[in-house]
Amino acid sequence: MENTDVNTNSKTVPEELSWLATDAGLDLDDALEYTGSPHHLLKFVKTFYESLDHKADVIEDALDIGDLDLYAIKVHALKSAARIMGAKSLASLAKDLEYAAKDGDTETVNSQTDALLNLYRSFKDKLAKIEDVTLEPEHAPSKLSISDIELENAFEALKKFVKEMDYDAIEMILAELSQYDLPDDASNKVAAFSDALKNYDWTAMAESIK
Repeated sequence: MENTDVNTNSKTVPEELSWLATDAGLDLDDALEYTGSPHHLLKFVKTFYESLDHKADVIEDALDIGDLDLYAIKVHALKSAARIMGAKSLASLAKDLEYAAKDGDTETVNSQTDALLNLYRSFKDKLAKIEDVTLEPEHAPSKLSISDIELENAFEALKKFVKEMDYDAIEMILAELSQYDLPDDASNKVAAFSDALKNYDWTAMAESIK
């Protein structure tokens, strides 16, 4: 099964990343809308690439032991990551299998997981060049100040979206927080939270912002 979603018309993608549309089939307009900038997109794709083997194995293991709850959680995370990256075919198939697992539809899960994993693992070759990509440093604008109430509201929102495993909403809140000059303790919490997010570790995310 091949990913044929290609978008080569984006004018905001630097040349260093334009091959992601042709080689990996990513919709770069969607990817930039989700990630906010070429630098964030590069970082996200590198994380996706580096964690791919392990996360594919976890999905496969969850199926092998018949743990549909774990399977649904991991496929949900894959769906969110693929959507953010602009891998539409992968996101769509992951979405279908997430719902199948939640509905207890083992026939669909068993028959379609090989297709999901083959497509997922195909990105190991499609994205191989990402390790060598670098971009010119971004200009760092002056950080904004944030009130205690705004910060508290942001953390409460993160707690809520962690419970719902809403990757997209979490990404948006983190992107917004990155614009602010955070106190050291809050900055440390956000850093720990972001590290856990890279591994889709929902438990560690919840612990980091208690």
